[in-house]
Amino acid sequence: MNILNTLTLRSLKLNRRRTIVTIIAIILSGAMICGTFTLAASFQDLFVQRAIKTDGNYHATFHNVYPEQIKYITDNAYTKTAMLSRNLGFARFEQSTSEYKPYFYVKEYDAAAFRHMPIELTAGRFPEKAGEVVLSEEIKKRGGEAYQIGDTITFELGKRVDEKGQQLADNASYEETEQFVTTDTKSYTITGFIAKPYFENFNNIPGFTAVAYLDQDTVTPNDAVNVSILGKKARDVYDKIPEIAENAGIKEYTYNNELLKWMGLTQNDYAKEMLYSVTGILIALIVASTVIVIYNSFAISVSERKKQFGMLASTGATPGQIRKTVFFEGVLLGLVGIPIGIISGIGGIGITLNIVNRLVSDMMSGMDIALRLVISPAVILATAVFTALIIFLSTYIPAKRASATSPIESIRLNRDIKINGKTVKTSKLTRLLFGIEGEIALKNLKRNRRRYQTTVLSLIISIVLFIAFSTFINYSYKSTELYYQDITFDLSVLIDGISAEEQKEFFEQVIA
Repeated sequence: MNILNTLTLRSLKLNRRRTIVTIIAIILSGAMICGTFTLAASFQDLFVQRAIKTDGNYHATFHNVYPEQIKYITDNAYTKTAMLSRNLGFARFEQSTSEYKPYFYVKEYDAAAFRHMPIELTAGRFPEKAGEVVLSEEIKKRGGEAYQIGDTITFELGKRVDEKGQQLADNASYEETEQFVTTDTKSYTITGFIAKPYFENFNNIPGFTAVAYLDQDTVTPNDAVNVSILGKKARDVYDKIPEIAENAGIKEYTYNNELLKWMGLTQNDYAKEMLYSVTGILIALIVASTVIVIYNSFAISVSERKKQFGMLASTGATPGQIRKTVFFEGVLLGLVGIPIGIISGIGGIGITLNIVNRLVSDMMSGMDIALRLVISPAVILATAVFTALIIFLSTYIPAKRASATSPIESIRLNRDIKINGKTVKTSKLTRLLFGIEGEIALKNLKRNRRRYQTTVLSLIISIVLFIAFSTFINYSYKSTELYYQDITFDLSVLIDGISAEEQKEFFEQVIA
């Protein structure tokens, strides 16, 4: 270690109070930046969990895939997990007490699909071989009380057709004029029950879900299935899926947009832009405020050491060496403050998330998900980079100023402190209002305007930061209450399973 660095260490030890204050400022800067990034990552993880619960844990689905095409998907290097599924159609549910859901809606999943699709087992087990099925709990509530685990259930599968004999889409609402045409009969052993799937709440499928086991070996060459995949790298999904489809000769495929959206991979998505914009604004405010505070500390340090720099310059120290001395001080303080700041930020956000988890659980409509603390290497690296940038910006001007001053000016301090009658003159009103103490204080401020301006700017930034964060938190709570809790109404009606004409008639009656 050279003599200049040794002098820097000695200066830090001699000015312990200022050194500690500067380290605390760096710790607060790192903690706020790390906390903001960690909070954003944790909320993003929460919405990813929700998307998996509602839409499934897969990236894309290939539709109408025939057996000879499956290998092009499953054997592709990009495919991490492949899951097979298909819709067998509808079967009459004679005991149904729901006027607009008189059917079973029968699907088939293979073992991987049962693990990744948005279904939750509530009793029994998932099917493990052909001839086994799980039923939605809603079936027992809507006339199927007699169905028990271990029973055999027979589905008379078929299709729904309208008055003209055209097949109706699966998600088409039930029409009293429609007819049901039986095409096949299958029997299954009930192995368990599942919670009402999310998609049953938000579509018009006129049937209750039943999911059987799909054995790939039983799929005939003329039978088409759907193949959903989880890719090895989600960020490559939009490049790889079209490539796989082209190689396999598949024309139709879709993406799991809800999941990809919250993973930050979709384009032109307002939710992602909002999350990133808010995070960016908060980080910008933190950087602006902490740069001023830390700069003020380094400026004071340089001002106090100017005589020392002048003597060093007079003995042969170059401007570059003096600049490096100031930067070395910043590096030393950063090595202490940045790690502690990162740990403090993660710990603080962890405590905060534990407190707000109950509110988040209520917001997520009883889903079994939680706001978890996400500790990402990228967040730690970003925090270290941003905090190091703040320290560099804070030391750059003081370092440049220290190296640009001549030895004589540094020793005399005639650049920072200017004394003449006109400069430090105060009005009689100052003494009248604040007394002799106030007049002396004002003269001292005028004597060294640069330090005074820096202090005022620090106060301004601190107030702006406080108001910005307070306003952000206040509006966040208000929007949450408006959307989830404090909506004033006397009656809430969920329209499900009725025709479009009846929906229109109902809305007209409500408006009237």
